[in-house]
Amino acid sequence: MSKWIISLLTIFYFNAHADLASDFNALNNIEKGPFSLNYLQGPLKRTTIKSGQYPSKVLFQAAFRNETARVLSEGHEFYVGNLFTTNYYELLGEFGFSNAYGSHPLKHEKLYSNSAAAMKKATKMARHWVLERHYIHELPNSKIARAFRLRGISGAEFETKYARYFFEFYLSSMTDDFQYLVASLLVQDSPVVDSSGLKSARSVIAKIYDDYSGKYGSRNSTIRRIYKIRNTIHNQVSPEAIKMIDQLLADQPQLKRDRRFGQVRDNLIAYFSFSIDTVRKMAGDLDLSSLKSAATNVKSSGSSPDSLLNLSLALAHLKTDLVYNKSLPKEKMASSLALIAKTNGYLNRELSKGQGLGSKAYIEALCNVIYSEGFLIKDNWEYYRQSISEADESTAKSLLAEIISVTTDTLFYAFEPALNQWISVEPKMSGFSDNVIKSSAINAAAKNL
Repeated sequence: MSKWIISLLTIFYFNAHADLASDFNALNNIEKGPFSLNYLQGPLKRTTIKSGQYPSKVLFQAAFRNETARVLSEGHEFYVGNLFTTNYYELLGEFGFSNAYGSHPLKHEKLYSNSAAAMKKATKMARHWVLERHYIHELPNSKIARAFRLRGISGAEFETKYARYFFEFYLSSMTDDFQYLVASLLVQDSPVVDSSGLKSARSVIAKIYDDYSGKYGSRNSTIRRIYKIRNTIHNQVSPEAIKMIDQLLADQPQLKRDRRFGQVRDNLIAYFSFSIDTVRKMAGDLDLSSLKSAATNVKSSGSSPDSLLNLSLALAHLKTDLVYNKSLPKEKMASSLALIAKTNGYLNRELSKGQGLGSKAYIEALCNVIYSEGFLIKDNWEYYRQSISEADESTAKSLLAEIISVTTDTLFYAFEPALNQWISVEPKMSGFSDNVIKSSAINAAAKNL
């Protein structure tokens, strides 16, 4: 390739990223970041909340992307303001009704009939969705992060329903091995698995805010913090709400006398915690007999390397059935993905305790979990699992080092080119890969070397 052509390509690359950075930074001049007004979406029209008018049937309530956010998505394939409601509805509109931003009924079959084309966009959305969450975590005071805490951005009950729609489509339409890792990360802390405890937390925190704002006014700084906690729980519920409550009570210890704060906190902890009993229950509810049996064995015999190996293998087979065999009913796909993600978290927690560290059972269990998380494709997993079972402990450890090297490549391919785009607009996003690895079984595997 000539130096002239290389120079032109280099100029084009930097100009493209300069335009992206400029368009991205424009979000900082908008109070609601990437979001427009809050709408009620019906099958034939959408109306603003403030208008007082209602569609004939409310499909969901949410804030769509504003014009600036659409410039990013249409001009750069860079997606911000990601919600399950609006993202799924946009996919259905574009690929089912040839109108991404119009109003239309929920005819899911229209999206599935054009799944090959729709999946390309869904994958791009999902990549940026995961990256946007990391951005919000790293920059909690950014306009994008603040926008997600605003009341009415999206109702949690609608997000729960549309999360299932999105994951059912995504999982049944995947076309390559790397798409699963993105879904595996996206489902974490998603509203796919709800609970009565979460509903109680929403109800109680709303009552707390109403009581305190009625007494002290909504402009009081402490009341504003309660308001943010309320919106975090109601809109985009995440473990961050627990930290927000802890910090509030540390700064304002007199609030500890109101036991309702503790009630909300306990409900949230119960919602986000995950025990072997929960694995058994969820596996039973989904008629996953092998996984339920393996979880029962852990319950009765404890978290030994052998019992954890059996659980990890049952989980790996569930991932194979979900992704490669396509043998799970569509209506069980979202819950199965959430169960895999949650059980991986449980196994990571138990394996990180180091019991049986270095044993072949321990190493094979790590290999299974890394596969279930999405960092190994099926061919690689089968090769390494077989090789570890036939090797001595020393050789098994060296194979684990190979696995870690492969997982880094998998993460790179799964998020390109989206990750480079995010790094170009915010250098702190370069820590994304390290953060993902430290939260996975790869971190426990590295301690074995």
